[in-house]
Amino acid sequence: MSQMVERVARAIGCMDEDRCSIDDPYHEGMAKCPRCLNAARAAIEAMREPPKEMGWPESLSQYWRAGIDGALK
Repeated sequence: MSQMVERVARAIGCMDEDRCSIDDPYHEGMAKCPRCLNAARAAIEAMREPPKEMGWPESLSQYWRAGIDGALK
């Protein structure tokens, strides 16, 4: 799990707080609940395309996508 996925999972919160150990110091903050991890991955994937209002050429958009893909690894 990438650090980015873990950070996003913390930021959006968990949908099943009884099962999630995201803030449990015993697990050193690692997200365990599949629901919040999947939600975090979906949030990151939704950002895969740069916002149209940025008006970036395709060459810069490729760097944006590569950064998002790297965050999901």
